[in-house]
Amino acid sequence: MRNYFSKIFRYWMAVGHVIGVVMTPVHMLIVYVFVFGPANMGARVLRKDLLDRSMRDEPSFWRTKDATDRSVDALRHTF
Repeated sequence: MRNYFSKIFRYWMAVGHVIGVVMTPVHMLIVYVFVFGPANMGARVLRKDLLDRSMRDEPSFWRTKDATDRSVDALRHTF
């Protein structure tokens, strides 16, 4: 009896693995098309460069950091 259930379990797990292999790319395609596609089109329509990839005529690409309080008390209460 135990051997019978272990065979059923192995077949069931194999079917689950096949379903997972097929459905994962389908779900990722749906997320890509319905989330990232419209977000990309919206950014292009609004002419937003969210990654700041523009080439500027500057001597360096380093960004200056805002002057903040760098004391120990400020670091203890970060949030």
